[in-house]
Amino acid sequence: MYKLDIEAEFFNFVFIQDDGHWLWTGTYDEEYPRFKQEYAYRWAYKHFIGPIPERYDIDHLCEQTWCVNPICLEAVTPVVNRERQAAKQRREKTHCPSGHPYFGDNLYLWHNTRMCRECQRQRYTIRNAMVSAQRRERRERKVLIDQS
Repeated sequence: MYKLDIEAEFFNFVFIQDDGHWLWTGTYDEEYPRFKQEYAYRWAYKHFIGPIPERYDIDHLCEQTWCVNPICLEAVTPVVNRERQAAKQRREKTHCPSGHPYFGDNLYLWHNTRMCRECQRQRYTIRNAMVSAQRRERRERKVLIDQS
């Protein structure tokens, strides 16, 4: 009886979308849904799939933190979870830190990392100006030494 009551209470906060996601409409702790003193997606995993292995995280395969559908959840090690989060952040990054787009001719790969050609061009321009100024200064010093 208790299991049905708590499951009914859980589904009072779930809106099942056409695409299969279970949208959590209850309370949130920062960006994650809460239910019964724990994260709602962890509760859903334990209730519908089984116990979470010790020292494992629950990863949202759909990458939607508000989704509590157990099909979208997977128990993974913290290392795997961090790697997936980092990969998602890299995919979502569309512009370099200077605001140039990672797109078309402006994008190139260096050691499997996306790089911005415009920023590289600006770095080379600054570097070349500095090298030219240093050479000019050395020549001027040499002329002064030769004149003395």
